[in-house]
Amino acid sequence: MLSSGPSGFYNAPVSKAVFIVSGVSSLAMSILAVHRRGVFGTLWHLVAFSTSSEVLFSSLVMYSLRLLERQFGSIKFASMLLVTSILSLATSLGIHWLFGFRSASGPYGMLFATLLVYAYQVPVTVRIRILGFGISDKIVLYLLASQLLWAQFPRSVTPMIAGLAAGILYRSDDLPFKTFRIPTPIARFCERVFTPILGSRGPVLSSASQQQLRQQRNAQLDPSQQQPGHQQQHAGVAAPEYTSEQQEAHVVISEESVASLVAMGFARDQVVDALRRSGGSVERAAAVLCG
Repeated sequence: MLSSGPSGFYNAPVSKAVFIVSGVSSLAMSILAVHRRGVFGTLWHLVAFSTSSEVLFSSLVMYSLRLLERQFGSIKFASMLLVTSILSLATSLGIHWLFGFRSASGPYGMLFATLLVYAYQVPVTVRIRILGFGISDKIVLYLLASQLLWAQFPRSVTPMIAGLAAGILYRSDDLPFKTFRIPTPIARFCERVFTPILGSRGPVLSSASQQQLRQQRNAQLDPSQQQPGHQQQHAGVAAPEYTSEQQEAHVVISEESVASLVAMGFARDQVVDALRRSGGSVERAAAVLCG
């Protein structure tokens, strides 16, 4: 139920970086037996999990949260991760100082802060009813987050609370956290250095989908396939001018176009909206969905 957009980390290099760094550092910590002593050990425990179950569930959660990066853009998403990580760390230290509660190792705060922002920002694409209860396509992600929380319960409760608090602070319109952006020189440097490493290929179309797209493109280029309104315009009759909203309302969307894009892994509502905005062109709609 988490299939929304192309699979993999296409257009989500920051999510891919967090996915890799967290997994590799967790593996290294288990092999090297790094203890939470000194500055180095403390920083390592902020990014590395201590058990394999935590690595598994956190990886699945981070993979699902890549959809938020596609919606925000990588710079805004990376800025959000930086802000919420600092806020959740400060909150965790405050809870430890006040109550003496220790936190589990790993970026719990960042993940749960991102999860809260995801819950509010990413729209629901599928709703079903089971035994009278309404369930959305986000339920799988919430179950994975619950399993992650249970893996180190009760020590994971403190960073979870700190992460949710950080997410609430980030979303507040009265605070400046939402408008913070990583400085442009740093963002450009990271883009030049890490994009060749972390960049992912776009969705690969099957041969049948490629053939269908080719046929639709040829039909658009063939004058005999044009609509009567276009033929009148070529004959010297001026076509009526429409606003962008009126043009979108008059677009005729074929079921074949919808099916070809849904087969790529996109949600039907997103496909219909992209086709309407793209004038019915499957290629332009695919570019909108993937970009």
